[in-house]
Amino acid sequence: MFCRNCGNEMSDKDRFCTKCGKASADAVMPLTPPVKKEPYSSTLILVFGIVSLALEMIGGIVFGAITMHMAKAYANAGCPLTGKVKTGRILGIVGFINGIVTTVVYVIFVIAFFAVLSDFFTELFSHGYVY
Repeated sequence: MFCRNCGNEMSDKDRFCTKCGKASADAVMPLTPPVKKEPYSSTLILVFGIVSLALEMIGGIVFGAITMHMAKAYANAGCPLTGKVKTGRILGIVGFINGIVTTVVYVIFVIAFFAVLSDFFTELFSHGYVY
């Protein structure tokens, strides 16, 4: 049987729903289990995960965050995180982390580059090599 409140499958022995806590007297025994609507296509989640991994820096962070949000909404709808959705979620997390690391490394590189460039010009002008 299934809970009338949340659609969770319950055994005939359960007195309360393990998901929402409603009494089993409120449960209904349908001929078929309720159909859970997927909020996002599993293929779309996989594609966004791949894109988040392929893009560097801000793009990876944005697409990774979107992919993680879609996978969470998918799970909250009661759909299982398997196959394409699970792979897309993992790729989204990796893409998100990769985007953060790449951005930090790039910022450090730019700061170091301008520090070296500044020292170079200071040295060049202080010894009179350039008038």
